[in-house]
Amino acid sequence: MDFEFTLFEMLEMENLFKESREEALAPQFCEKLASSFSYAPSRAGKEAITPRQVQSWFQDRLKKSQPQVASSNMALKLLTNLSDASTSFGATESSQKLKGNASDLSELIFEALSSKDNAWYDVATFLNYRVLCSGELEVRVRFAGFRNTDDEWVNVRRAVRERSIPLEPSECQRVKVGDLVLCFQVPFTKPFF
Repeated sequence: MDFEFTLFEMLEMENLFKESREEALAPQFCEKLASSFSYAPSRAGKEAITPRQVQSWFQDRLKKSQPQVASSNMALKLLTNLSDASTSFGATESSQKLKGNASDLSELIFEALSSKDNAWYDVATFLNYRVLCSGELEVRVRFAGFRNTDDEWVNVRRAVRERSIPLEPSECQRVKVGDLVLCFQVPFTKPFF
């Protein structure tokens, strides 16, 4: 099986590469970063990352032409600025704080729209990302509770949002005019939305 960095690892390396290209190629830097990634909770159960893999990734980035680096930067801006996508789905003001490095994103919980049944599911992990020729950013997601055969490529702008948070009846006063709310009622006969 081919080795793959997680989306968060790639975002972190992209940010580091943008900040300091020379330092990113230093063996000590690659060793420290590989160790940091290998012990991250998001890598639990996956193979450890070697310093050589990190250094190779940075070398590949250095070899790429300037337009490809620009499209990479565009992808990063699209992904780290998920607040645009979140606000289009009526998310709360807390989603406006999504700018930052990849470790900031790892604390957030997202849901994605499945193209198979047009339903929203919790995202267990972001596996990879790609930029289409149209400039649209897509991410490959694994849905929580599903196998790898159910992984899907989804459009970040249209099909990824910060996870919905259920409200208890005592919290209803927190809902403001204009907030999007999905109500679920469970009568004795059958549940309905």
